[in-house]
Formats: sequence, C-alpha cells, structure tokens
Amino acid sequence: ASKKSTEKGEEEEEESGSGEELEIDAAALELDCGYFVKVWDELVLSDTLARLEAACDAQDAQQLAGSESSFWLDADGTARTPLERFALDVWALHLGGRTPAECDLARSGVEYWVQNRSSEQSREEQSINWHFDKDEDLREEHGLFVQPYISTVTYLTDAGAPTVIMPVRLAFDGTDPRLTEQPKPSAVVSYPCRRRHLAFNGRLLHGCPLELAFQTQQEDYMRRTVLVNIWINHKPAGVENAPPPSGAKRAKLGPAGNSFAAGELAPVENIVVAKAKKGNENCVQCFEFPVGDAAVARATLDTRALAAAVGKERSRPLVASVAVEISFEMTKEQEEDDESDAEE
Repeated sequence: ASKKSTEKGEEEEEESGSGEELEIDAAALELDCGYFVKVWDELVLSDTLARLEAACDAQDAQQLAGSESSFWLDADGTARTPLERFALDVWALHLGGRTPAECDLARSGVEYWVQNRSSEQSREEQSINWHFDKDEDLREEHGLFVQPYISTVTYLTDAGAPTVIMPVRLAFDGTDPRLTEQPKPSAVVSYPCRRRHLAFNGRLLHGCPLELAFQTQQEDYMRRTVLVNIWINHKPAGVENAPPPSGAKRAKLGPAGNSFAAGELAPVENIVVAKAKKGNENCVQCFEFPVGDAAVARATLDTRALAAAVGKERSRPLVASVAVEISFEMTKEQEEDDESDAEE
C-alpha cells in the first residue's frame, strides 16, 4: 500500500500495484497565488528574445518543441542554456522576495517547454485542447490532480490562436468542477503578442482554440511560445532535467535576472469586456469539453463582440475579459459512483 494526501491534508492508505510510496505535500495543495490572470506587454527584453529564438531554432530545442516534452530545473539550480536561464528568471519575476513561507527550495522549481503551432498543420493541430496543467504521471497512475502554483506563457510571435483562461478549477481527485469566486464569470482571452508575458493561477482550465483567432494573419505563420510553470514543494513525476548541452551547442546565457525590462511593469489595463447576448446563436461560440474525470463543461461566449474588439485599431494585440456562461454535466460513470456512495 502507498499513501496519498487528501485535500484536507489527511493521509489515506491507497493500494498501488507498484508498491511504491506516494508522497505529496498536502500543504502545497492548498497554496494559491491569489490572482486569476496577469499580463505584461513589452516585458521581455529584445536581447532575451533573440537568445530564446536562437535556442528554439537549435536542434535540441527543435526536438523539445517537436515532442512538446517538458523539462525540470530546481529553483536553486544553475542555468546551462538560454531556456533554463529564462525559466529561472520567470521564477524570480514572480517569486523573487515573495516566496511563500511554506516553500522549500529543495523541492520546488520550474517546468519549461517550447510550443510551436503553424499554418502548415491541420486546423485541429493549430489549436491546443482545453486542459489543466498538472503532474501528468500522477494523473495517469493515481487519478490525482496536483497542479502548479503559477502557469506562464511568453509569446515569441504575434500569430495564431489566443490563449483562453476559463474560471474553472477542479478538486484534488479530479472531481467537483466549479467556477472560481467571481460575481460574474468571465474568461480572459490573450492574443499572441511578441514580448508579451502572461501569468495565471496554475489551477485554472485553459486552451488555445483556433475558432477565436479573429486577428488578421499571414497565410504562412508560426505561433511560438515558451511555457514555464512554477511548482512549490512538488516536482512532477517523470519530468527530468534536460540533457546537458554539448560544447558545440553552448550559447551565451546573459546575466541572471536580466530577461525582463527593469522595474515593475503593470499588467495591461485596457481590457475589453464583451457581454454575452442570449438567444443569438449567430454571434456566440459554444465549446464542449471534459473537465477532469467527472464532468463535461459547456462554455458559451459572445464571438461577435470579441471579433469586433480584435478588429479595432490598436498598438498591440488584444487582451480581453469576455463574459462566459458555463455549465457542468456529470458523466454517467460519476453519477453511478455517487449513487453507489449514497447506497452505502
């Protein structure tokens, strides 16, 4: 038998075919970054952008981007590549001087990877499915949703599907989907913008639907992003350090903490609010997708208002807060489990 920590911090015996002990810091499960979404424009320095672009074009980064595998670096680790330097600078940007008291640096760090989407792919492949960031191995082997403290997206290009963050989160066991505490639910839609840095609560549902790519795009385009997730007191199982770079591939890293513009840049203020119009099927988009193991979600938002906002002349691509209507329907398997529990 192995042990798992519940949301309340209790420990329960759990049968495990592998016989390995599963250790999860229950206190880490309760940590919350305290915000929904933050966005900074022109935050990434031009020199940093050039190093990241060169790293993404290098053979080892192309292999990373092709498989979309992620890599790990300890919070107190030493960067060996431009991507690792950037990942540690993301940690410093968000937690420098503000690290939670519960944080144990020896068990904390960053998970990072490169993501490419292009016009050469099918429409389905140009999108990124709705999902929760999580420890994928724990999800597969134990059905547990252990999630990062903060998730981040840094855009290296201006093209492709927007990132959409939904006000939806799950319980530790992948059940009980619920809206975050908002008086009126809204999704945040961030269109790709070169040098933009997007950060959001690591427990939130998100995706990149091509259906909402209303901006004018070149016929041939590349959507390239660097993803860095911040983990507190938990290292995702199966995520390891990247192989050491060979001598021929070594690149200039730049000084530590020098990836971003100096000073505290305020999040983007000019957020456009688009209210959903009930009963008008021609101007709404409905998305349907599974959330965890227990339910299917249906999210409806006003695409006409969003498209109109995207089409307005502006100095940089849009970040919008869009009214959304979300409903959940339990799966048949979950309903049967609930009925069984009630009978017991």
